[in-house]
Amino acid sequence: WAAVFAEVGHTGTARIAFSMGKENVFPNSATEQKAHIKSDAAGNFHVDAPLQQRCVPEASKGRQAEEQREGFEERLRLARQRRCGEEDDLAQVWGEYTEWAAAQGSGGEEAVLLGRACGELAADKGYCADRRHLRLWVRYADKGNDPKGIFEFAESQNIGISYALLYEAWANALE
Repeated sequence: WAAVFAEVGHTGTARIAFSMGKENVFPNSATEQKAHIKSDAAGNFHVDAPLQQRCVPEASKGRQAEEQREGFEERLRLARQRRCGEEDDLAQVWGEYTEWAAAQGSGGEEAVLLGRACGELAADKGYCADRRHLRLWVRYADKGNDPKGIFEFAESQNIGISYALLYEAWANALE
């Protein structure tokens, strides 16, 4: 659903925030846009210049997304080389990358990235007890068409078995 909130200042300038998120979720930059609207003496409303400058053409958005994607792939490459907990570790980068894909609205890309992330982290036994790794598996099961099989595999690999989240999400998937 969409909500519109308006606030009129003492100078006659209205500030309107458009929120395209759910009421129980904090809005983020992907779900909220703010516009400053001014009214003239005749009561007509006009969008101020800063909002117009924030509008980005679709082609530019595609280039930006591709640059961000390449940045995440580079961070993954560096995290694979380090493997010693400096700055970005693999689970952190995969978590941020998949959240970015989810924010882009591409469910297909998110599912592919979650599959890659889960597979790569499952191969490294050092991440079995990592809560971030388990969260990726839960998201992957939510996107997949066989959540029962995904949870069975995760448990067989000892991924997240010490966390209630594994069993809660598994039970929800079975309902």
